[in-house]
Amino acid sequence: MRIVQTLTTAKGGSSMEEQGRGGIGNPIFHRSETWFTPLSPEDLKAQFLEAFSDRRYAVKTTGDEIQVATGSKALYKIWGNLISWGQNNAPVGLTLSVRPSLEGGSEVTAAVFDRFGWRLTDKTFFGAEENFTSRMDGLMQTARTASEL
Repeated sequence: MRIVQTLTTAKGGSSMEEQGRGGIGNPIFHRSETWFTPLSPEDLKAQFLEAFSDRRYAVKTTGDEIQVATGSKALYKIWGNLISWGQNNAPVGLTLSVRPSLEGGSEVTAAVFDRFGWRLTDKTFFGAEENFTSRMDGLMQTARTASEL
């Protein structure tokens, strides 16, 4: 597997140019990567679906895209980031786009982001960045591992 591009934005800015999406309610934490794998697009999609078949993931497929969601906005907002019930339910999403590669195999573009949703401010609180980054890293690692032979 060869990673081609990694774009990391731990905390997106509040302006549209800085955040890429703009506005309160859009992800504060997001990252995207692109890599190539020798697996065919069909085999790769099957690998992704198997890797995320655990009941803690909500998986939706549309065309060449697979969307994965984990955590709970409601539980995270109720319990917050300071206790384990909130931390373990930090809402995180992953979008995987799979295309055939000109070199053979597949090109994967993975975007991972928080799904916190609407909030009063773009400010983060104690431990939120570390918690969301850790949860996002876990999803991205699962995707990378699934795309290996």
